[in-house]
Amino acid sequence: MHFLRSRLDDSIEVGILSPRDADEIFALVNSSRNSLRRFLPWVDSTKSPDDEADFLRRALELYSSGLEYHFGIWFNGLMAGGASLSLDPLNNSGEIGYFLGDPFTRRGIITKVVAEMTSFAFGQLGINRLEIFVADNNERSIAVAKRCGFSLESRAVRAILLNGLYLDRLCFSMLASDYVSK
Repeated sequence: MHFLRSRLDDSIEVGILSPRDADEIFALVNSSRNSLRRFLPWVDSTKSPDDEADFLRRALELYSSGLEYHFGIWFNGLMAGGASLSLDPLNNSGEIGYFLGDPFTRRGIITKVVAEMTSFAFGQLGINRLEIFVADNNERSIAVAKRCGFSLESRAVRAILLNGLYLDRLCFSMLASDYVSK
């Protein structure tokens, strides 16, 4: 997989985001703001395409350093969401994060993207451990982690402050030794 831009199937494409994608991804986040803010703390602080462009500039610097990958997800040519792979080189581990705009949920898109990111992290990057952190009220993300073969490892009680409420943070993990290429 080459992540500057890769086609996962006939309808899903994944590529590294850059500031030129700011308008498109901001429009998606803005149109799905009410549902995304239930699970993602950064949504309320993303108030304009300029906020998104600033974030994407920082993300490109981290990509250049080999520490993070921030991807756009396109479905049939339309911006559908985003995904990230953040690396911890000292511990040879990584964390996967993801979101989809409302019109693109329940189509298996994120499951395919997470499966491909997992393959990339273990296969090409040689990571030993991957984690997915999920708020305990995010049933769809919990299902994605399980479908992709991640195991529930721990629950951090009241570890996420989201919209004035404390939620438990679930940690799903997978080791390279447990990964089975699909």
